[in-house]
Amino acid sequence: MEIVVKQEHELAFQQASGALGISATLAESALEKLQAAYRENHRFYHNLDHIQWMLDRLAETEGAENSFLVLAVWFHDAVYDPRSKTNEADSAALVGEWLPELNSDDREKLDHLILGTAHGSPRTMDVESDLLCDVDLSILGTEEVRYREYSEAVRKEYSFVPREDYRKGRAAVLQSFLDQDQIFQTAHFAGWEQRARDNLQREMNRLF
Repeated sequence: MEIVVKQEHELAFQQASGALGISATLAESALEKLQAAYRENHRFYHNLDHIQWMLDRLAETEGAENSFLVLAVWFHDAVYDPRSKTNEADSAALVGEWLPELNSDDREKLDHLILGTAHGSPRTMDVESDLLCDVDLSILGTEEVRYREYSEAVRKEYSFVPREDYRKGRAAVLQSFLDQDQIFQTAHFAGWEQRARDNLQREMNRLF
C-alpha cells in the first residue's frame, strides 16, 4: 500500500522552502523527487512513514517553525542504501542539486544538519542538530509494540545480511546507544530516555 503524505507535511516543506527563498515551482519539483525517493521498494523503515513521524515529533517542539529543521527532516534520508556508509553525505548533496536557489550559507547549514544525523557522530554539536537527532531517534523511545515494528522493519532492510552477521552488527549498534550517558540530548525528549533504554535492552535480549 502506497504511503499517503499528509497535506500538512507537504505544506510544511513548501513553507520552509519559501522562507529560504526557494520558488514554489522548484519546491514542488523537489518535493516530488523526495517522495519518490522515500517510496523506493527496499525501504521498510527509512520511508515516508519515518519522515512523517519525525515531522509530527518536530511539530511538538520549539523547532516546529524552523525552516532548516523541516527541510533537514525531509532530506536527511533522501539517499538510503543499507550497503553504503555515505548516505548522509549523499543526501546532503541532493540539497544543492534539487534546491539550487539556496544561498551558500543556507546550503552549508542544511549540510551540517543532515550530516549530523549520522548516528555514529559525536553528539557535541549545537541545539538545532541535537533536536534533529533526537527527533530522528525518537522511535527508540516509543511504546514497545511500535518499537518492535521498527526493529523488524530495519531487519527487512538488511535482509541480504546473513542472520548471524546481522545479529552481531545489530547488537553492536544497540550497545553503542546503551553505552551513551544520554541517548536524547534535549529537554523535550528527556522523558523518553528510560523507555528507549528498555526497548533497546529487550531487542538485545531477543538477539541472543
